[in-house]
Amino acid sequence: MLKNRLMPETGILVILPEDINTERHFFDAFDNSETEGSASWIVRFCQQGNRWVAFSEKEIEAFYNSFGNRHFPFNRLIGKNPSRIGVENEGAWIVRGEDSLYRVTIDFVMRCYNSSPKYNVDGK
Repeated sequence: MLKNRLMPETGILVILPEDINTERHFFDAFDNSETEGSASWIVRFCQQGNRWVAFSEKEIEAFYNSFGNRHFPFNRLIGKNPSRIGVENEGAWIVRGEDSLYRVTIDFVMRCYNSSPKYNVDGK
């Protein structure tokens, strides 16, 4: 429950993949239905270990394929320069590091959570 994840020293709320309801569409999270669908698959992938993990294209592809789908579409989640965060790459919610692994941004987590939380802040 979320109320147990409020860090008393900082007041920061920790949001884990399990806190996001992937049973519902992430309406208006990314202003594009296909992009919101892709975001849901990435959250589901991270829910396997309940942590925001770096992943390779091969790993997300294998996960997506295990549900009978073909070729995972990132859609608009990756900006023009997937290895940079900032003004020149505005709108990148997934970034690729120098190690070629993809990572979600804080904005990605917040958009998914705000669109489809599993619990209220009081844990209900």
